[in-house]
Amino acid sequence: MAVDLAPHLARMHKRIGLTKGPVSRRVEAGELIKFAHSIGETRPLYTDEAYARTTRFGALVAPPTYVSIFPPLLLGVGLLDYEHPFARFLHSDDVVTNDRPICAGDVISGMSRYADAYVKEGRNGQLLFQAAELTLTNQRDERVALVRVVSVSFE
Repeated sequence: MAVDLAPHLARMHKRIGLTKGPVSRRVEAGELIKFAHSIGETRPLYTDEAYARTTRFGALVAPPTYVSIFPPLLLGVGLLDYEHPFARFLHSDDVVTNDRPICAGDVISGMSRYADAYVKEGRNGQLLFQAAELTLTNQRDERVALVRVVSVSFE
């Protein structure tokens, strides 16, 4: 039997535009090297400080997937709505637009915005989706990435 999600969806739609943050963190060279190794990245731009200093970036560069460390920091601040009847939750996807490299020494600030909520019918019942957009900027207030995070809740 399908659950009536209309009141939950109406409440979630009122959240669209709600923002949380900023959350800031300094990017350390050692952290970038560990991250690169954890994903199997071996290129010296990501793993060798001496080499990276000789490049146009002048410092270690974060691999493009490094932005994945920010959603837990920004979504764990009460942005998504968990007041619904579904007990199961899945982080379904991230869509990332990388605008500028993130380098060792940068201070990255992130803001999150509740972007959407919608229901789809799945094979085994209703699926409740929520989307948030995370905007990451560096210390020069330049956008380095936009991350759209989608979660799905279900029975």
